[in-house]
Amino acid sequence: MPFKKSKSKEGIEHQFWYYPEHPERLEPTSRYSEEILDFLAEEIGIPYPWGTYSQVMVQDFLYGAMENTSATVFGDFFWIDDRAYLLNRNYVSVNAHEATHQWFGDLITGRKDNEQWLQESFATFYPGLVEGKLFSEDHMAWYFRNNMNGAIAAGRENSLPVRHSQSGSSRHYPKGASVLYMLQHQVGRENFRRAITALFQ
Repeated sequence: MPFKKSKSKEGIEHQFWYYPEHPERLEPTSRYSEEILDFLAEEIGIPYPWGTYSQVMVQDFLYGAMENTSATVFGDFFWIDDRAYLLNRNYVSVNAHEATHQWFGDLITGRKDNEQWLQESFATFYPGLVEGKLFSEDHMAWYFRNNMNGAIAAGRENSLPVRHSQSGSSRHYPKGASVLYMLQHQVGRENFRRAITALFQ
């Protein structure tokens, strides 16, 4: 399996492994990969913590994607052409989610399984900021609105707390991200960023 090797503006080495049968799908699928890591490093205030970053497609993957330290494995259903990209069947948000885990989940992580919601909340929050940077403020607003709607819908089903083992992904992911978005609004973006950076120090 060949791979595209590149470096981001901040010097992070990327390897993006792909199927050789459809080379025209490489650019739409890997679009913004380098920009995402650079943005996260700046926004979090901590340089990318590993030597390289690899992304590898696999067949019949059970989930959308899964981060590992310095690498993400993702389902080949994200292997798309330009048309699918425009139809919003692209890998950008998932790419940003898994890249965020390089900090929240790999560099720092919860001590117990019931703290998984913390790293998933951050990994759902930062893709909204990424999309705001890459696309528009309106795009970001819609991203967070959809997250909030998902969290509210889960709250109508039951009132389990976010860290409960049966609270489900609608709380571990969008509710936590919505709370972080609200917190950033309340304290101001610069104060929020300073607090996040301090988590790693």
